[in-house]
Amino acid sequence: MPPDARFRAVLQDQLGVTPVDDSLTRAAHQICTWKAEGWWTDKIVSAMNGSNPPEDEQIIVETAVQVYCPQFATRP
Repeated sequence: MPPDARFRAVLQDQLGVTPVDDSLTRAAHQICTWKAEGWWTDKIVSAMNGSNPPEDEQIIVETAVQVYCPQFATRP
């Protein structure tokens, strides 16, 4: 499955969100840019200024990292 489709599928599964445009995909790529700059997930969630609850923003960030920039995923 292509990354964009996988990202949308995971958000649909986890949050019930079906993106109607590519704004979440663009945000996901920005998240990876911030990760590459050394930003922590909490800082990214704060910077997103979304209308979603922080828990949902956290899922969006984690999903973006898993799909688009897994090199920044935290490992247990």
